[in-house]
Amino acid sequence: MKSIILAVLAASVILCLFLGIAALVRARSKRRFYSLGALCLSAALYAAFYAAEILQPTLRGVLFCIGFEYIGISGIAVTMFFLIRDFVGAERPSPWFIALVTMVPSVTAVMALT
Repeated sequence: MKSIILAVLAASVILCLFLGIAALVRARSKRRFYSLGALCLSAALYAAFYAAEILQPTLRGVLFCIGFEYIGISGIAVTMFFLIRDFVGAERPSPWFIALVTMVPSVTAVMALT
């Protein structure tokens, strides 16, 4: 069962990386928003460290992976917010707005890693 879960997670990482990089390249060439690519890369980060967590033999290794999983989860939540904003046609967010939206997940991720 463990090998099936790891195979699915590995496939998820590969697929999310491919989709994320393709979306970022397309967004850059068409001068569009980067939220879809960032969402896919955040999902790849989460899936990669979840697979690494499953492979860890010690509690210390598991706790190390959980912090990075949380970064991926926080990235998914933030980029989903921006993806929905892009989908409804809102104007491009200012850097201050982006900093405000990402402040709480960033502080929480730092707390999770320490």
